[in-house]
Amino acid sequence: MAFKVVDGGFSTELELRGFQFGDDPLWSARVIYTNPEEIKKVHTSFLESGADIIESGTYQASVYGFQKYLGLSVDESKQLVAKGIQLAKESRDEFWEDCKRSGADKDRCYPLVAGCVGPYAVKVLNVEEYSGTYVDTTSISVSHK
Repeated sequence: MAFKVVDGGFSTELELRGFQFGDDPLWSARVIYTNPEEIKKVHTSFLESGADIIESGTYQASVYGFQKYLGLSVDESKQLVAKGIQLAKESRDEFWEDCKRSGADKDRCYPLVAGCVGPYAVKVLNVEEYSGTYVDTTSISVSHK
């Protein structure tokens, strides 16, 4: 049986780097907007530590949240959610290119990017997290590229 190592606590890592989220309703998703390069550094640190799978930093990212708390339009908010996913892919691709240059790609598998979807319905629909009552309102787009 082959095991895969998944990255660690994304927000915790950002906090260790000096970010403070307190009661921020966007939590670490705000950093996609304010400091995207730091998002990439966190992803890269997980990959360098041996993660086979990294999760996008989009746990608390939503169109609704970005509109309400950043004042963005619907289109800008959608682009920002997509940017959170793109940052993870870029981090993975840059890391993998470095692995290929150094020959380290022979010692590990090509890392995967997993989309991270948080408790959107808890904030917006006022239902219990993990109850499953909001499954019909959630859509997920998956890409292997």
